[in-house]
Amino acid sequence: MTDTATVAGWYNANADLEHNRLIDNRLEFAISLRIIQQSLSSLPPTGPKQILDLGGGTGRYAVELAKQGHNVTLIDISQSELEQAKQHAQEAGVALANIICADARDIRGIPGVRASAGPGAERAVEAE
Repeated sequence: MTDTATVAGWYNANADLEHNRLIDNRLEFAISLRIIQQSLSSLPPTGPKQILDLGGGTGRYAVELAKQGHNVTLIDISQSELEQAKQHAQEAGVALANIICADARDIRGIPGVRASAGPGAERAVEAE
């Protein structure tokens, strides 16, 4: 088994544990979401944003951002977590723009996703 397969296997086997981590640690979720929203508010106010949630697991942040009207692409290495993300989005009455199973270390070639490096790169990875 490769390192990637080992990581994917762990998250596939523990998808519920990972999702519940942010339910059990509501403060972590609230603080992280606030930081994300502050970053989004620093962008030009041009309406809904195209957001890439890279390594977003079961979609806790992706679903919340979709509820706010943003177009969110979710990428994660765990197919089990992505299945949960689809379910959570449906339960919340929102749609995620794309849900893609991929290794976050190499997103080149994924249709609709572009990335750049350098200053401000944390804001430059986006879904097109």
